[in-house]
Amino acid sequence: MIFVPDVVPNFLLACHENAGWSVRDYSSGQVCLLPALTLGRPIEQIVASPKQFGCLAFKAPRVPISNQHFWKCLTDELGDRFLAGKTPPGPKSLEGYGYGVLADADFTRATAHLTAFERDRVLRSPRSSEWTTWNGMRLLMDTRPLGWWSDLGREASIVNSCNQFSYGVGQPSVEFWKLVNASAAYDHWRRGHMIHAPRCERERFRSLDPKPLEAPTRVDLAFDGSGWLVFAESGLRQSISMRTPEDSRRNRLIQLADCLVTEAKGRPCALWILGRAWPEDGEYVQLVERYRSSPEMFAAELPYHPAETLYKVAQRLTVIRWTDVVGPLVTRQCNDDELVMRVRKELGRRIQGSPAPLALAAGA
Repeated sequence: MIFVPDVVPNFLLACHENAGWSVRDYSSGQVCLLPALTLGRPIEQIVASPKQFGCLAFKAPRVPISNQHFWKCLTDELGDRFLAGKTPPGPKSLEGYGYGVLADADFTRATAHLTAFERDRVLRSPRSSEWTTWNGMRLLMDTRPLGWWSDLGREASIVNSCNQFSYGVGQPSVEFWKLVNASAAYDHWRRGHMIHAPRCERERFRSLDPKPLEAPTRVDLAFDGSGWLVFAESGLRQSISMRTPEDSRRNRLIQLADCLVTEAKGRPCALWILGRAWPEDGEYVQLVERYRSSPEMFAAELPYHPAETLYKVAQRLTVIRWTDVVGPLVTRQCNDDELVMRVRKELGRRIQGSPAPLALAAGA
């Protein structure tokens, strides 16, 4: 059982399984499965030295994870015992506090498919990459309503000339946190591997379950033009998930590429990563460079899609720095209202990697 104060104000159950770590929140009485990346740091570090990160960690009893009543009671008991007077108040008492967002009504519509916990975390956590995604793009789109895509496409083509296909074309529709299903071809391909060469008995039984092997993938940004499609992953960390929750042999870029090619339906498409000013030896950068310089390696991980299409996606893989896209826009303007002023300041801190401040009360 672990407690990470800037993620959720109660204990979580972290389980080490064959496919890696999973994180479960039982605080509502119904289990909510969270991505391990939500914690903002490797679980191994939290478990090994919790006090170093301001966290708590305790060994959990051997009780089936399906026993939701037991884990709900244990979550409440640990909270009463260790967090009384220390844990941040829940969402109701936090009303009016947090990190503001631009175009609040549009944000509410864009996050309608997220859980209340996920929406609240965007507004409360100083490490939320979703907050940066929303406010960075809204600031760009509101400041340059007719030229924002030209700015973004130009930056992508400067970093990687293979992205010229998207520069100078009309503005696309934009969707935040779009849910996209894995391809049926991937499901069929992996199911065959699980049947004929299962890693464990549980994997063999899972292959016989007709339900899709992989839950829908959340794409941070989807730019859809009439004749092309771009998916963008927005991350603030130097690392990329090298395994997905349902498939330890499938990293995040491969997962996104599978969904991208499927959704594009033969149209030109590209996969970009929007991030902080990372060092050249950052994990994201290394993986992108490896795939881009050896597209055959990239195609080999997606054998159920046309190789020619995958070669083009690999060649267009691009890491774009948020500072190069919206860096000039974080400077305060004389006509800014209080919300815009605070968003500019906080966005500048996040994309430049400054220490996290405390959330401020609205109007403070």
